[in-house]
Amino acid sequence: MGVAAGRWFTDPVRWAFENGITNGTSPTTFDPGQAVTRVQFAAFLSRYDNLTN
Repeated sequence: MGVAAGRWFTDPVRWAFENGITNGTSPTTFDPGQAVTRVQFAAFLSRYDNLTN
């Protein structure tokens, strides 16, 4: 997943990755310093909605 252990975002990113909310910046990496685009955020919301409904 490419997220360092012990960072404030490690557990939320792991949860989102394991539940298909995010796929990261590649199959093996995640870039917490990169800005989220409007399209990416819409995809996150759509995937979360599908997960919870």
